Amino acid sequence: GSEKGARLKVRLASVAELPSDGTPKLYQVVAERKDAWTKYPNKPIGSVFLRRIDEGKVLAFNSSCPHAGCSVDIDSSGSAFFCPCHASSFDFDGSTKGTSVSPRGLDQLEVDPDLLENGEVWVTFVKFKAGVADKIEV
Repeated sequence: GSEKGARLKVRLASVAELPSDGTPKLYQVVAERKDAWTKYPNKPIGSVFLRRIDEGKVLAFNSSCPHAGCSVDIDSSGSAFFCPCHASSFDFDGSTKGTSVSPRGLDQLEVDPDLLENGEVWVTFVKFKAGVADKIEV
């Protein structure tokens, strides 16, 4: 079957843990897989940048660069996301910046609004295809 990657809803942080000045913070997404017989140990399947904006709103971005899937970091000035593989830059709102080779901005992920009101950051983690302009789940 053409099974899509897991859409995994995970708790990554409490709102209080996130810097109030809007600095993004990186969180590992860990999944426990099990099949009929075996439970596999928790294994990182990706990571997410969380960024607190305004009163209790949180943005979540998959840290995988949409260009070739490298891991995006925060640049040395601390003012943008930067991909070391092909020098793509992204603003903290996820949009591409300058002369980026990335075909689209960082992939924003859904944050559960109801749980957010309780101060918990739950994100639906999805992986998207690299190298294309559209967000296509893989």
